[in-house]
Amino acid sequence: MEKYFFLKCPLFDRVRVDAPSSLVASSSFTIGSKASIKAGLAVVKSSPFKTVFVIDEANKQSIFAITQNIDLVNESRRRKGGGGGPGPLPPDPASECCATCLSRGASGCLVLENMDCWCLYTDGGGGGTRDIDTNNDLDAMQRLGR
Repeated sequence: MEKYFFLKCPLFDRVRVDAPSSLVASSSFTIGSKASIKAGLAVVKSSPFKTVFVIDEANKQSIFAITQNIDLVNESRRRKGGGGGPGPLPPDPASECCATCLSRGASGCLVLENMDCWCLYTDGGGGGTRDIDTNNDLDAMQRLGR
């Protein structure tokens, strides 16, 4: 079972990637928003940083990140809200989420910063309100961070 975290940060909107789409797609830390979720998750798994920044291809801006890097997630949470933020996550915040998803036949899970749990399906399965078909474009994930 693969565990992923969704990160959205106001600073991401300021990050611009002025590179050809082919370079964005072949990078080990960026992917275009029109790529499939499945492709984005594959880049996360192979990235030396265990993180991929999803780039809106129209305006060349970073819109969110998907990561397996728990240190990045903890740092993101610490910096939110000022004054130390909400503190680090529990040792393995995705365990309960992933256990639930696995029991429903999912192939992975995605945990948002607010700890909402989404189940990832590689075969188009699921169909529930918190299920994501990884064959959809990464653009479909933008609504998760709102």
